[in-house]
Amino acid sequence: MDISREIPALRSVRAFSKVFSFYCLHWVRDQQSALGNIHRLLRPGGEALLVFLAKNPVFDAYRRMAKDPRWAPYMEVTEQFDFQSISGGIDTFKVSLLLLLLLLFLLLLLLLL
Repeated sequence: MDISREIPALRSVRAFSKVFSFYCLHWVRDQQSALGNIHRLLRPGGEALLVFLAKNPVFDAYRRMAKDPRWAPYMEVTEQFDFQSISGGIDTFKVSLLLLLLLLFLLLLLLLL
């Protein structure tokens, strides 16, 4: 399942009591849709544990390697990811806002338990 795309209506909406994601969501381009879908997947009172990178030096390395002619052909896939905002160097406000929204979402889930 692509978590950032539309979920088939009758298949899995409200089907899970727990949703886990470890070190995957930072690769998802449309994180707003992904978080909304995670919410739709959860049953009332369900829990989500989401772990993702907000900043990692490996993203800087990807950018440098993609510019090097020796590595550029192997790094074409990295162009589809927004390493600028993921690495925190350019758009830390977006990353901070996303983390705040995630925290508020999790607090809301806890209050509904």
